[in-house]
Amino acid sequence: MNYSNTEKKPPLKLRAILPNLFMKKGELYQQRNNDVTLQKLSDMDVFSSVRVNYVPRDTTLNNDTLDVVVSAMLDKPFDAEFEGKVTNKSNNYVGPGLSFGMRKRNAFRGAETLGLNVWGSYEWQTGAHLEDKGSLINSFELGASASLNYPRLLFFGLGKKLWRRSISSTNFELNARWVNRARYFSRVSFGASISYTLQRKKNIKHEFTPFSLTYDHMLSSTEKFASIIRANLALYVSMLDQFIP
Repeated sequence: MNYSNTEKKPPLKLRAILPNLFMKKGELYQQRNNDVTLQKLSDMDVFSSVRVNYVPRDTTLNNDTLDVVVSAMLDKPFDAEFEGKVTNKSNNYVGPGLSFGMRKRNAFRGAETLGLNVWGSYEWQTGAHLEDKGSLINSFELGASASLNYPRLLFFGLGKKLWRRSISSTNFELNARWVNRARYFSRVSFGASISYTLQRKKNIKHEFTPFSLTYDHMLSSTEKFASIIRANLALYVSMLDQFIP
């Protein structure tokens, strides 16, 4: 396999490509192997185009051997998106929100996708009946998340042996969130998760999350909010500092 690039290191490690090639030396041609190879290489999400060609080993009449030539072009390494919105709630709260997300393909030369997202929003109360004119612009939410996605199963080596022909992925994610509600509370949460996706047929897809953990912590609260949760046991329990699996 040859690379056409100006870098000293190949842009993509062979161990990320070879498991997605289903043609073996000496085997008879099978259309299914060709289709699965194209599908798996495309689902790596690092190529803008993939092509598989079969070239005769020589031009003699007795030639019965074809060489497989896989041609692929790397996609752009970065994707980014920016979103803005304005929220107007029925309780007379209004405010803007912004979010920014970025993805880096082939982050560590193994077809991984590294994703980063940040978001935030502000809200203030409008109308004639303001509850507290001294603290109008103090409801906000800030958050960030980071994810690392592999286009294969990373599960104690089983991904190399089982479901190799299936479309699969492994996703690791970390996130943090800070919520401040005017005249009520300020609260932070941190989370982590590992999830797997397996698709053996076009209309059948399985998702499995063996690990998901969130920690919620109350930074501060007002007496008004304390009186509300004292009257509601379920709400009181849900707002405690706790780990949530």
